[in-house]
Amino acid sequence: MLIEKKNFPIPPNEKERLKALHSYNILDTLSEKEFDDIIHLASFICNTSIALISMVDSKRQWFKSKIGIDETEMPREESFCQYAILQNDILEVNDATIHPIFKDNPNVTKGLEIRFYAGAPLVTPDGFNIGSLCVIDTVPRSINDDQRRALYTLANHVMSLLEIRKRNSNLREEVARLAKKEIESVNRELESYKTALDETSGVLIFDKEGIITFVNETTCSYSGYTKDELIGTHISDTNTGYNIDSIYTSLWNTVSAGYVWKNEIESITKNGKPYWMEVVVVPFLDKSGYPFKYVEIANDITERKAVENELIKAKEIAEKAIFVKDSFIANMSHEIRTPMNAIIGFTDLLARTDLNDKQREFVTNVQTAGDNLLLIINDILDLSKIESGKLVIEHSKFNLKSALKHVYDLLKVKAEQSGLEFNLFLDANMPETVVGDKGRINQILMNLAGNAIKFTEEGDVTISVKKIDNTDTGCKLRFSIKDTGIGIEKDKLEAIFDRFTQAEESTTRRFGGTGLGLNIVKQLVELMNGEIGVNSKPGRGSEFYFILDFENVGVDEEIKEQEVEKKPSDSLGKLSVLLCEDNFLNQHLAKNIVKGFGFDIDIANNGQEGLDMLEKKNYDLILMDLQMPVKDGYQTTIYIRSELKSSIPIIAITAHSLIGEQQKCFDLGMDGYVSKPFKQEELLDKIREVIVK
Repeated sequence: MLIEKKNFPIPPNEKERLKALHSYNILDTLSEKEFDDIIHLASFICNTSIALISMVDSKRQWFKSKIGIDETEMPREESFCQYAILQNDILEVNDATIHPIFKDNPNVTKGLEIRFYAGAPLVTPDGFNIGSLCVIDTVPRSINDDQRRALYTLANHVMSLLEIRKRNSNLREEVARLAKKEIESVNRELESYKTALDETSGVLIFDKEGIITFVNETTCSYSGYTKDELIGTHISDTNTGYNIDSIYTSLWNTVSAGYVWKNEIESITKNGKPYWMEVVVVPFLDKSGYPFKYVEIANDITERKAVENELIKAKEIAEKAIFVKDSFIANMSHEIRTPMNAIIGFTDLLARTDLNDKQREFVTNVQTAGDNLLLIINDILDLSKIESGKLVIEHSKFNLKSALKHVYDLLKVKAEQSGLEFNLFLDANMPETVVGDKGRINQILMNLAGNAIKFTEEGDVTISVKKIDNTDTGCKLRFSIKDTGIGIEKDKLEAIFDRFTQAEESTTRRFGGTGLGLNIVKQLVELMNGEIGVNSKPGRGSEFYFILDFENVGVDEEIKEQEVEKKPSDSLGKLSVLLCEDNFLNQHLAKNIVKGFGFDIDIANNGQEGLDMLEKKNYDLILMDLQMPVKDGYQTTIYIRSELKSSIPIIAITAHSLIGEQQKCFDLGMDGYVSKPFKQEELLDKIREVIVK
């Protein structure tokens, strides 16, 4: 049989299914707003980059509406939809690269690079699956129950639209057949179809003067008017939906030229109740080809419009909530980071003075507490960026082995203080230089290895990296962090990456932590299209691992990282520095740090004071806070660059953490950016960078 030669699954009722599909006359039609609106809602609700309304015929998957791709169709054997039409519930593929059916699909291995797919079948009233409403993404993920219900609802709405189109099409065909007869026979034939029309759509006929000559019972039930009240009146006089000048003008210009007119109209019943109709008006042509009567076919879409309005309101509320949350977190971060800058900065200054052993112990404890608090603040900000989709994964070349050794060196001291053996094992075959996000990989390793050290009281902690596969453009690496610590119970492993979760309440009391770190690590790995897991036994330790794909860099492009010689601050000379800062504690801190570098410093309480001081004295450098009264850092910088025409180096020093803040500073003409709280060495490095460039 020919079916056996196909390389895609065939439903047992394929012949009947194709007949049902073709009955809708939808294939190869142009895009339409009502269907486009549905896929935009599906994409927004499920937070995916791609959404499709697709139909599956005998050879292809054809897209009625699409967002996120350019193609209009694809071979049936390459589609995910060929499997969605085999079932009556949602087909969900969380990670196509490991799915036994889809892992070798060309749209997974190349092309669209699909990772996530969820498709709700489009089921006809007779039970035939003719296609699907699907959402697709290029990163592994899942959808929740609310999103699944929304996908079902939208798929049903697609079928409702198709049914209405089909019913109206059948009516138009019948009306067109009747139009071939004389005017009198048209009226007689319409009366013979009165019962059938009454049971379906509202039907209204008016002549070329706009006078209503026929209405059915459904029209009367919609409008609340009787036949006697409607027949003989002008369609613009009685509230049948055309009493708005712009709508009536559009209708008449279209149908009087012999074309079909279609629109959605909000109308009001005789009793003042609003309702919505989807209306199609078909012109009858006489033997000379001129319209002489017009037939309106109307369907009540009040319920559908109510659902659409609710979805729009929900979208607006969700967007507003995200904005309010992001603004709150950014402002909270600013308010916390400002005093944190003073706490960490003055503690650092104090640690550099002559202290006795007891005092040094106390200062070290304060430094540790400050670093821990800053880590929590950064975790909350990262979580907010991930949730709002504003955390960007960088793709730049970096020396992977050097980055791993840097993480090892940073944590080695902490491990030694805990009496642990700390190891780093690197595969000899792993590449030296790769393309990826160095900062986020460091963050993941610091979190996992830091946890391993924290939860291990004796024994060892080992970081290892092994090359496990070659890809077309690079390689696949497995990162492992093993420890001999307290371990995790088996029934706790599934929830270990959940937000605000730790294995036991006693763990929080004993070791501290918010339970945010592992959740952020998991989301970062998934944003890099990787996978993460854990193996553990209570009392015997744990292994956290993650797997990432890296693009190799050619030998000629390899980065040779060298230690930059740190020159002392006196190599810059006795710089004259202007600090624009409104917070007294941060003024005092910056003054002590800058004077410690051997530089002179003057302080302005706001941007306007800073501009006044610039007119009286020449400075080598400006340290610019962004949030100040009178004139903030942005306004002050714009004035310096555009009005004063000065190229004096400006370094932004801010506790703000909004997305794109650093780039905004550079775009306005600033030369450097330092985030509060900062270390003395960090500030000196940035000063050296902008002065000697």
